[in-house]
Amino acid sequence: MRDHGASISDNQRHFGPRPYLLSEFPFLGYNYRMTDIQASIGVTQMARAKEIAQKRQQLAKQYDEKLRNITWLKKPFRSNDYIHGYQSYVCLFEPERIDMNNIKHINSKRNDLFYGIFTTKRYLN
Repeated sequence: MRDHGASISDNQRHFGPRPYLLSEFPFLGYNYRMTDIQASIGVTQMARAKEIAQKRQQLAKQYDEKLRNITWLKKPFRSNDYIHGYQSYVCLFEPERIDMNNIKHINSKRNDLFYGIFTTKRYLN
């Protein structure tokens, strides 16, 4: 599916036991092949993966420290079974138990909080 849904890969088509001029496309597919530039960036990033992960861990600890007293903000889940990659530091805004009866109220409180944070002068500069 990564190669537009082709029934055989480009490699098979070009170097297989018999020459194929065109692939069949029996499935809807996608183009998930990366460019040479994307591959080059990926190789460079992989060489720095440990450094990047350590920096994200360090930043997450700073967030943990700054947000530790906000009990209604659920911080990212952690487990001893894996190391969190912290591609994002996702939190759940939960000032009270969420159910179908109060979800609009809680969403309104969440939006008010974020509107207030991101419209303060320090975030506009």
